[in-house]
Amino acid sequence: MRDPVRIAVVDDHELFVEGVCNLIKQISPTYEAIGFTTAEDLLKSVNSGSLFKLIITDMAMKGINGLALIAALRANKVHTPVVVMSGVVENHSLSEENLLKMGAHAFVHKTAGSDKLRQAIMRALETDIDAVDDRLYTAPQHPSTISEIKPSKIELPSLGMRQLEVLKLTSSGMSNQEIAETLSISQNTVKSHLQSVYAEFGVNNRTACVNRARELGII
Repeated sequence: MRDPVRIAVVDDHELFVEGVCNLIKQISPTYEAIGFTTAEDLLKSVNSGSLFKLIITDMAMKGINGLALIAALRANKVHTPVVVMSGVVENHSLSEENLLKMGAHAFVHKTAGSDKLRQAIMRALETDIDAVDDRLYTAPQHPSTISEIKPSKIELPSLGMRQLEVLKLTSSGMSNQEIAETLSISQNTVKSHLQSVYAEFGVNNRTACVNRARELGII
């Protein structure tokens, strides 16, 4: 008997997660869909040793968003293909362009039919992990299409989950002390995480750090 093909589905709407999981199970009896309602929960699962052949994630979520999730996965040397589903299709922002250039395998609009998601899943599972960077798909001009492109690659910041949490709280205007209390860590640890984030972004202060993160779409 073949080992199950484990696929993670991440979205902060539980009904959407259940729907996508059910669709995945219908594609093949060998597919096993595991749902997560936060990117943090997926990262904890991966850090504890869980392995997935594919990750399907929303882009705009509470806490860690889809782009930040990819950053955290790549920082932990996890190169599992990632398919992003989002409700954004018009006025493609810098963050959407970066989403594909920074390591996402495909983008599928949430209003696209189930056949398009099936196509994206099949393409991703057939892709050699070593070739993922050269086989990316652009956000569709129309929700029912997925176009293949080869965009210029953008260096992905190497940020861990805790660094992303500190960055997110910093962007909300919290002081180091408030961040420390929220995360139950010391102020020195907060400062250490911030210095690491500064180094990744090539900046030396909070304002520049937050602005850079927003430019990249990480927050």
